[in-house]
Amino acid sequence: MPLPGLKLRLPLDVLLVVASHAETHDLLTLMRVNRDLHDTCAKYVLQDGVHLRESEDIISFLYFMRPGKRKRWRYLRALVFDGGHISSVVAAELARVIPRATKLERLTFERAEATLGAHPDLALAFASLPNVKHVRLEKAYQHTCRMLEAMHWPLESVSLNKTSYARTWKDTDKLERLHPARLLQNSRATLKFIKCQSWTECNDVLPTYPVYPEVDTLIVEGVWCPRTAQWAKCYPNLKRLVVGTIEDHFMETDEGSLLEYADARRRNIEEHAHAEETAVWTTIESFRGGPLDLYLLGLPCRIQSISLSICEESFRFFHEAMEVALPTHLSLHVSHSLLRGGATALPSSLRCPGMQKLDHLSLSFSFAIPDHDYESIETILEKTLIAISEFSLRELTLSMDYHKFPYYAESDDDGPPPSEPAPDPIELWFKKYDSKAIAQQLFHGVSSLERVNLSVGPPPTMHAYLRKTGGIVASSHVVCPEDEFRLDPFLFKMHHPFGL
Repeated sequence: MPLPGLKLRLPLDVLLVVASHAETHDLLTLMRVNRDLHDTCAKYVLQDGVHLRESEDIISFLYFMRPGKRKRWRYLRALVFDGGHISSVVAAELARVIPRATKLERLTFERAEATLGAHPDLALAFASLPNVKHVRLEKAYQHTCRMLEAMHWPLESVSLNKTSYARTWKDTDKLERLHPARLLQNSRATLKFIKCQSWTECNDVLPTYPVYPEVDTLIVEGVWCPRTAQWAKCYPNLKRLVVGTIEDHFMETDEGSLLEYADARRRNIEEHAHAEETAVWTTIESFRGGPLDLYLLGLPCRIQSISLSICEESFRFFHEAMEVALPTHLSLHVSHSLLRGGATALPSSLRCPGMQKLDHLSLSFSFAIPDHDYESIETILEKTLIAISEFSLRELTLSMDYHKFPYYAESDDDGPPPSEPAPDPIELWFKKYDSKAIAQQLFHGVSSLERVNLSVGPPPTMHAYLRKTGGIVASSHVVCPEDEFRLDPFLFKMHHPFGL
């Protein structure tokens, strides 16, 4: 117990070590008690980025950046504007001083139009920054367009999420100006990753297309069927493509809708066919989306790795979507609607010409309990094994889990309380399954198999892999999502705040 009046004095090097592990509020306290720590603590406060919401936050931030002849600006690497109200006076001061953030690399606007529209000078002030490499823009429009058209950032990744339409912008050329290929052209030499979420201007056709030679990842979601021939012109070296169309999200299977889907696919196929030879893809490394998405795109090239989320309605597009793609790796996330008793289309439909070059297959089955319409798991596995027995697979990944919904029953006040139902057959199977027996069954049915990966059970799931020449080896890292974007964790969280 410390004695009254006794002051504990720690060497500066010890305090520096403490500061390197301290939280933000502790760093601010250290800055108040020790003048020698001002610069170091300020560096740690700023290194993980600053979140600003309203005028009061920005005023506090600007006061914090003043000491030391404003040298603290050199430590600022990331800035997030959460979209609160900013007065024009505060915005004017921010526009005056933000050019000092010469080391700023990551910039996020949650409500870009509201923030950048707070003062006429703000958009161009941000555009003047020299080192911005990663940007996420939500709810953008006129002022965001001004900023991006004026900037010359060495951008590497960008997310354009949702336009914020306003009638006050009278420019008749605005749809063309907001097309991502034109909007980002000042960074075309360095840009590698583009994500467009509900950015409907993706669909517009431009008279000419700037070329982005370094773009290897393109994500387009929440839009009507895009015109994909323009992508081959803009992004000739694309490797990874993720697409989620509105058609797939709100799928209709009536005759009129099916004809519209066929027309959209035909249009894309024809536009690819009439493109110049230098503007045609020959191979893409990976695609993720739904069968209808891949069907609509009409891509004329092979796709080495495909990941599809598939349901009963979308399965009708599977065969045609796979005809040209001819993947060597295929991952199917199967909806429970395809696992019910009458739905035998999945195993039989795996036999299609588009599967002839398949080398690795991943099947993910998810069951919902209670639901008494499922076939037995043994039957599902048997049918699947028969279907894939004709493939020359070297590796098979099988993931199976279930989600159990709580049981509710009305009780009679005068009678005994209702009893819990008997355990579901699906649940019983998961409790008693034999991983070695499953693997041996798969190895026996597919002679070319060299490895089987199993992920069986509800969370926490057991992961394991089995080889022909060895026993079972438990591992928590065998069945895991591929890091297909090759971004560091900070950037992944920046561009995918709600996950994949």
